[in-house]
Amino acid sequence: MQALGLAGARVPGAALRAALVFATAAVPILALQGPAGSAAEAGLVAAAAGALFVLFEYGARTPTLIDFRFAAPVNRMRFGMAAGVLASVLLFVASAGDGGGLGALHRAGLDLGAAVDGWASPAGMAANLLSRPSALGPDPVIRAAAAVALGSALVFTALFALTLRFGDWPGDAAAFRAEVNLPTFELGDRQDRTARLRRLGRQAVVLGLTMPLALLALAGIAGRLVDPDVFARPLPLVWASALWAAAPASQLMRGVA
Repeated sequence: MQALGLAGARVPGAALRAALVFATAAVPILALQGPAGSAAEAGLVAAAAGALFVLFEYGARTPTLIDFRFAAPVNRMRFGMAAGVLASVLLFVASAGDGGGLGALHRAGLDLGAAVDGWASPAGMAANLLSRPSALGPDPVIRAAAAVALGSALVFTALFALTLRFGDWPGDAAAFRAEVNLPTFELGDRQDRTARLRRLGRQAVVLGLTMPLALLALAGIAGRLVDPDVFARPLPLVWASALWAAAPASQLMRGVA
C-alpha cells in the first residue's frame, strides 16, 4: 500500500466508498441491459475506473482533487444526490409497461414532464433537442426523464443547503483545514482568502446554473454525430438524464459549501 501511496488506516473507508460508487454505476447497467454485451462491459469498466479513482483519492495520504474530503457531510450528500437522481430516473424508465405500482410511477413521471413543459423549460428543451428525427414531435419519455432527474436534483440540493445552513457546518471553524479540504485552491495570503473563497463559490454556483443548457447543446451535437435514436434507448436515456441533472447540482453544492 505504501508503494501505491495509500495510507493503511484509510484504506477500509476508501474501499467502502469505492464499492458504493461501483455498485451505483453498475445497477442501471445490470437492471436494463444485463451483464452480457459490449455496451454493458464498457459501462462496467467505466464503473470500475470510477471506483479505483475514489479508492486512491480517499486512501491517499494527501488529497489531490476531491474537495471537502475531511469536512463531512458534504461529499456524502453529493454522492447521495447523484445516487438518488440516478435511482429516480432508473425507476421511471424501468417501470414503463408495468401495470402495477411501478406503472403508476411511470405515469407520474410523464405527468410531471407534461406539467413543466414550456418554452423556457429545460426538460422541454431536452425533448426538443434529443428526440429522434423520425418522431412526430418531442418525445414525452425523454421530457419526463429530464423532468424527473432535474426535480430530484433540485430537491437534494435544497436539502443540502438547509443542512449546511442549519446544521452548524463545518463545526469548529478553527479546525477546518483549507489545505486538505480544498486541495486545488491556492491558499495565498490569509487576508484575502475569504474573499477569494466566496468568489470561487459564486463561480461554482453560476457554473451549476448554466451547465444544464451547455450540456444540452453538447448532447444535441453528439446526437448528430451518432445514432439519432440513441437517447430513446433505456440505458443511454437513464445515464444522460442523470448526468445532465446531477453534474450541475454537484457544482451548486460545491458553490454553497
